[in-house]
Amino acid sequence: METTVLRKVEKNAETIRLCYDAFNEGDLETVRKNFHKDVTWMVPGKSSMSGRKTGLVAVMDFLKKVGKETQGSFRANLKELALSEDGHVIAIHTLTAKRNEKHLDQECCMVFEYKDGKVISGKEYGFDLYALDDFWK
Repeated sequence: METTVLRKVEKNAETIRLCYDAFNEGDLETVRKNFHKDVTWMVPGKSSMSGRKTGLVAVMDFLKKVGKETQGSFRANLKELALSEDGHVIAIHTLTAKRNEKHLDQECCMVFEYKDGKVISGKEYGFDLYALDDFWK
């Protein structure tokens, strides 16, 4: 990997680490600053939280809703990052949350794409879609 590409990929990984920490601390302003104005967010499944969110306002509203629906208990605990030469970052994390007497605890994966140094796309891949859908019912 060329040095300039490596620096770009490492910077993208640092941005993802920063966003995970900020999200878990309730600092959505830091998350917002690192997302592109045209960001999209894709959540699999058939629950009320599933589907594609398009644009910075829609994505930030979604992240706020996640916190509200779980009374602030939702956490995405970063375990590992994988980096690609084209600047993508793959994050593996554990989701934990409580909602309506239900408990969520499962591994998940996100693929992040970049444009102009900011996150332009986040695609979530849950390891147990049935459990995710049930949690958000």
